[in-house]
Amino acid sequence: MVDVRTDRSLAGLKATFMQFADTVFASEPLSRRLSLEVAESPALLALAAAAQAGQYPPYVLFAAVHYLLLADATEPLADYFPSLRSAPLAPDHAFPAFEEFCKGHEDELRDLVETRLVQTHDVGRSACLTPAFAYVAQLAANAPLHLIDIGASAGLNLLFDRYRLDYGRFVWGDAASPVRISCELRDGTDPSLDGWKPNVRHRIGIDLNPIDLTSESEARWLRALVRPDRQGSADLLAQAMSIAAQDPPKVLQGDATALLPGLLADVSRAEIPCVYQSYALEYFPEDSRQAFLQALDGFGAARDLYFIDMAGPGERGRLHLTSWQGGDRKVVQLAECPAHGQWLKWLV
Repeated sequence: MVDVRTDRSLAGLKATFMQFADTVFASEPLSRRLSLEVAESPALLALAAAAQAGQYPPYVLFAAVHYLLLADATEPLADYFPSLRSAPLAPDHAFPAFEEFCKGHEDELRDLVETRLVQTHDVGRSACLTPAFAYVAQLAANAPLHLIDIGASAGLNLLFDRYRLDYGRFVWGDAASPVRISCELRDGTDPSLDGWKPNVRHRIGIDLNPIDLTSESEARWLRALVRPDRQGSADLLAQAMSIAAQDPPKVLQGDATALLPGLLADVSRAEIPCVYQSYALEYFPEDSRQAFLQALDGFGAARDLYFIDMAGPGERGRLHLTSWQGGDRKVVQLAECPAHGQWLKWLV
């Protein structure tokens, strides 16, 4: 199978866009159709090839186009985007307009593709991460948590307890929150959230390029990363951004592998460090990923530590917890859940 992040040959890029059409975009009509058509266009594949090393070309190219359309929705291509029209045109005929748009904005698109990073911020993941936080709190006898979000983007998932989570069989969170996240509970056990009040002492994010929500262009890039067929996620994002703008979470700029040891060393003995990531580690170079995991092991050998790992392709996502308690390391799968948090199968 082609390495969708590193193979920038024409054949490799074509295979990447075809693969994304059949997997990531399979339930998104517009993105799927455009991905299939781009796969047959050497000019557009060459444009997508300008994405930075380690980035997924389909994500970056489509986000760059979406970014420009969000700034000028009068373009003919906007008529096909569910994010920009209440009654969009059928996606089967969108490619000629897409191709024309890319030709007319080639310089702007190339600059975006070359310089921007994939920083998709899916607030729906909070519905999967929150039960994991509660599980860690239970293991730690509800000692104060010190949360560290790896690849935090704008840090919106650090604000999980300012949202209302609706699992169908029960709800949890801030009843007055404008952010209402629905998550279907599938066969398994219900996560234990009844009566849980998070005891979080510190919340810190790390990102190579934190999103500044006060910047129109950066906030628009975050919005552009939500693909046009996923309007529900876009609405949640906008609502969460409005909450974060009132009291932005702390997100440090830098390489998580370099910053993590120092951040862990600064955690008070009275707090329990809980590091988590959702679909960020896959962007790390292999040596950085191994160094990151070694830093966790090194700290966990001396102090209690918890690492929540949300990863896995599409509908086959998984939520794992690695815990270090008294120097003993243990890994448990907490749940099955898709990348966008639409459902949760809790397993512990």
